[in-house]
Amino acid sequence: GEPWTLGEVQVQGGAKLVDRAKVVAAADRLAPGQRWLGRDLDRAVREMEEEAKRQGFSDARVEVVPVPRAEGRVQDLRLLVDEGKRFEIRFLDVSGNVLTQDRVVLREFTVAPGDPLDSAAVAKSVRRVMDTQFFSSVVPVFKDTDDPGRKDVEIRVEENPRTSQLRLGFGISSDTGFFGNFSVTFRNFDIADWPPRPGDFLDGRAFKGAGQPLALVRMPGSDYSTYRLSFTEPWFRDTPLAVGF
Repeated sequence: GEPWTLGEVQVQGGAKLVDRAKVVAAADRLAPGQRWLGRDLDRAVREMEEEAKRQGFSDARVEVVPVPRAEGRVQDLRLLVDEGKRFEIRFLDVSGNVLTQDRVVLREFTVAPGDPLDSAAVAKSVRRVMDTQFFSSVVPVFKDTDDPGRKDVEIRVEENPRTSQLRLGFGISSDTGFFGNFSVTFRNFDIADWPPRPGDFLDGRAFKGAGQPLALVRMPGSDYSTYRLSFTEPWFRDTPLAVGF
């Protein structure tokens, strides 16, 4: 068929928004007279909802109402903003972690208690936690409180049991002769978690939970040998500053 042209664009609703102008500005890419493209409309709606959520309206939705004109292939557009209620974060808690420390999770979050409840920012923070590979599941749960304007955010995690790796091997080369390879890598190490009992170390419950990478590599050979020990504290003094050797 023939392409359609975008006519008049109106944004309605959103009277309770903290900064309505910023939400409306996200629709400026929809200019009258341009070709009607679904991807432009979807992007504008997404940016409007994200801006409303940044202001604390975590349930904000934008409804699209196209209004075809009687003549020509021109369609006006109504964007109806339903901002819902505004919430702030009261508490930010972590549950389900047995070995990994709470701060390893919380430091990946860009929101904190007292901030507007931005569900989009919470979702991005969840992806940051998953990127650490310390957890196989991270699910945020918004919980009502006795304060109608505040909610608690519970971060329910399931720890990944495979945060360590052991490699053994050997080989022979015409340049270096016979050699072996022994390496141990810990991605979720904790140098301060000394075991109170020897059994804790054997059960794999010691030296874990601070998110510190540790690698021990030994490659003995007939002509030469390689040895390496590396350690990194990715958040030195709880700041995003990595220190290691």
